[in-house]
Amino acid sequence: TFFFFSGVTLIYLRTDMLCLGFFENPEQIGIYNVSSRVAETVAFPLHVITFGLSPLISGLFHSNDKLKLQKMITTAARLIFFLSLTAALLFIFFGTPILNLFGKHFEAGHPALLILIFGNMLNVIAGPAGYILAMTGHERLAFYSMTAACLFNIAMNLVLIPLYGISGAAIAVS
Repeated sequence: TFFFFSGVTLIYLRTDMLCLGFFENPEQIGIYNVSSRVAETVAFPLHVITFGLSPLISGLFHSNDKLKLQKMITTAARLIFFLSLTAALLFIFFGTPILNLFGKHFEAGHPALLILIFGNMLNVIAGPAGYILAMTGHERLAFYSMTAACLFNIAMNLVLIPLYGISGAAIAVS
């Protein structure tokens, strides 16, 4: 199950770039890729902290200490939120100068950057749900939900990219 979950996750994470390749020119794909990479740093605390907590989540769940598990997850979720919010605000207010570090024409990715920041913050607000499912014996549910999200992501990219370009890809992945 973990193998298939990882495969579907990999497809999910790169669907936007794959679909952009069918509809956009290489310059637009490059602009989107930079915006996407910058926006991904907003969710970095989620992945780092949760990855470190995964063994603790599993241990507390299997020792049936659900109160301590809930407290740890709540504390981690709050820390993740505030760290991510700090990065999100930095990129919201200084997004254009940051994108310009890659070249003047990369500022065209600012609308996509803002959409992707919003999407990453939604991911952060949802918290480490996938990790919790996987670490508490519900890896099949995690796989099914990721598969559904992946299929929805593909469909949304195929519909929105022709209509809105890189902003459509940002909306779809968000």
